[in-house]
Amino acid sequence: MGASLNLLPLLLTVAMFLQTKINPQMAGATSPDQQKSQSMMKYMMPGMMLVFFYQAPSGLTLYIMASTTASVLEQVVIRKHIREKEAAEAAAVTTVNVPGKGFRDSRPKKSKGPNWTKRPW
Repeated sequence: MGASLNLLPLLLTVAMFLQTKINPQMAGATSPDQQKSQSMMKYMMPGMMLVFFYQAPSGLTLYIMASTTASVLEQVVIRKHIREKEAAEAAAVTTVNVPGKGFRDSRPKKSKGPNWTKRPW
């Protein structure tokens, strides 16, 4: 777009922001400081990449942008597949309640009393 506007770093910033939005949060980040740090990095990392790659060669920026975009698309496809598979498994599981007594193993055992002993014969 001429000498005044470098479009590839802007697209890279958008792709990196989408990648940080799509990727799950770390499970171990439970303290408020860690959560604050993660939310700050979610916005600072794409901004830093914009600054770093604004004057970088276009081939390098295009390579990283293509890789990031492919990663985002891959995550979207994988998560969609997992959701569909979980929905199919949930639809396939059927629970039927049968009236009457349950299976012998599923019933609680009766108490044999305090004076019960096993006979040796």
